[in-house]
Amino acid sequence: MTSKKSVLSVGLQPQLINFADPAYAAFPGMTADKVQGGLDKDIAALNALGYDAKLCLTDFGETAEAVIRATLQQHRYDCVVIGAGVRTIHGAIRHGCGSAALVRHCLTHFLDAQQLVCCHCEPASGARSLG
Repeated sequence: MTSKKSVLSVGLQPQLINFADPAYAAFPGMTADKVQGGLDKDIAALNALGYDAKLCLTDFGETAEAVIRATLQQHRYDCVVIGAGVRTIHGAIRHGCGSAALVRHCLTHFLDAQQLVCCHCEPASGARSLG
């Protein structure tokens, strides 16, 4: 019996997002509840497809690196999916030059060459790349 492929989805804690901020203007009507619902739906869809999927939600930088680091050290994930809020919102995570620097730092130091990082996809399509 083969074990399930594991997927970690990294994102921002929705309840900390200020949707009135101009950085989120491209998402009118978005709320923390809608974001959390989407995250939960994505994780449920991945699990329904046969993956062992988990969420790793961070703040805007105060503890983000430590949270991601601890999560990556606790378990070896076959795929790490970086959420849109972390990837696309300028200054979403304050670390060095921003979220890209934080993600690069964590992934460079805590993933090995056999793990897959998906940055520009829906979680299910990123996980499907695992085969």
